[in-house]
Amino acid sequence: MAEAWKDTEKAAQRGVAAASQQLAREADQRIEEYTGRSSDAWIKEGSRFITTRPWTAVAMVAVAAYLFGKLRG
Repeated sequence: MAEAWKDTEKAAQRGVAAASQQLAREADQRIEEYTGRSSDAWIKEGSRFITTRPWTAVAMVAVAAYLFGKLRG
């Protein structure tokens, strides 16, 4: 019984992993369709921005969090 449960759990984990990978691929495709650039390109640019302007990046995140909080109520 325990062996069957382990097999079922492993199968469920594989299913969740496959679904997550498919979701990530679809999100990457949508990002590229909307912006013309892949998510990898955006990540590289964001990393470069954070490295060259760390305080500006912190300020941008703080302002975005503040505005998001205001919009939520």
